[in-house]
Amino acid sequence: MSETALKLLEQIRALPAEDQDLIAEELADESDDYDPLEDPEFRAELDRRIEAVGNGTAVLLTWEEAQERIDAELARRRAARGES
Repeated sequence: MSETALKLLEQIRALPAEDQDLIAEELADESDDYDPLEDPEFRAELDRRIEAVGNGTAVLLTWEEAQERIDAELARRRAARGES
């Protein structure tokens, strides 16, 4: 996170809860306008992955394998930040 974002976050946290809630609602409203299916790059990647599953070239994981990878990546990131 950038220095500017960190300072802004600190200022927001110092606000009353009601103001924090209003800011969160405004930010959420703004993000509602984004439709990833209208993004040509996202759509192309999605189409590529659908085709790979359809033609049998996709490497698929079980939920357990995916969970293990997610857990390992989170542990790696936490260790890099010095968290336990």
